[in-house]
Amino acid sequence: GFIMTGLPSLAVSAMGLMFVGFAGLLRKPHEKGRLWALPVGALVGCVCRFVVHYISGVTVYARWMPETFMNFKMTSPFVYSLLYNGTYMLPNTILCILVVVLLSVPLRKFYKNK
Repeated sequence: GFIMTGLPSLAVSAMGLMFVGFAGLLRKPHEKGRLWALPVGALVGCVCRFVVHYISGVTVYARWMPETFMNFKMTSPFVYSLLYNGTYMLPNTILCILVVVLLSVPLRKFYKNK
């Protein structure tokens, strides 16, 4: 039922997205010499999110592991979770870092006006 499958799904999704908040630990990117803070913060947040989803894939979702995934025979939930979560988290991480880098110039102007 929902309690056994839906509740862990909601909890894992919420926890993964909460860890994206770690990106805020590297604040004050407008200070001189801290242009690296936003992209590194985005990377840290995405890596933390990946770790949460990877662990939940190994523990919670292992019982739904298919026999084959991406033309590979799945025998280990560790490999399956790595492949499954990696296929969407790697492009997500690259896109996040790219967007943050592109927004850093307009944000720099915003921070200077404060």
